Amino acid sequence: MTVLLDTMGLLAVWDNSDQWHRAAHSCFAELQSARHELVSTTFILSECGNAAARRPYRDAVCRLREKLENSKRLIIPTEDDWRAACKPIAQAKRTRRALWITFPSS
Repeated sequence: MTVLLDTMGLLAVWDNSDQWHRAAHSCFAELQSARHELVSTTFILSECGNAAARRPYRDAVCRLREKLENSKRLIIPTEDDWRAACKPIAQAKRTRRALWITFPSS
């Protein structure tokens, strides 16, 4: 199974003071031990880097980026991907439906 590592989950894993830290840390450990394919995007890691800029876990963002990039599990959305991902946002706004944005895996 492929699992997308998202900003809020990663920050909770790294930040000991986060209210969800224990649950996130436990979940992340389970995902790793089950050998799921963990992926993320450059957009997500940029958000994490910004949030971690003055935090003690700042280096964890860089280490994860390097690990994902070296193992070809860092998704780098193209401009076309971005445009396609924005279409559901506009539609969800008009219909008030929940939305799920996906980027194609390479």
